Amino acid sequence: MADFKLEGGEEDIAFELWCLFRDLDDVRTFVREAWKEYAKGDLSLVTTGMLTETAFGIMRRANEEFVTAHSKYNSYAKVLDFLKGSGCVPQARLPKDVL
Repeated sequence: MADFKLEGGEEDIAFELWCLFRDLDDVRTFVREAWKEYAKGDLSLVTTGMLTETAFGIMRRANEEFVTAHSKYNSYAKVLDFLKGSGCVPQARLPKDVL
């Protein structure tokens, strides 16, 4: 198995962010489907709740790992500024209460 390491340039950080957001969206989708299964009666409340709590932990850890590797992007506003500056998100805006 090959082992690749990113160089840390802006393109690599943008790629890392894309991967992080993709992973977070996959986890979010999985949790949403679990709650749909609960609503149909196919999963118990305890199972669905534990699954959700575990998913939140996974997402929290992924975010913390990114921030540890890239400490200057320790807020959503800073990540958004980076993405706007890199041309990845030309019209992105955050609600004022998030900034």
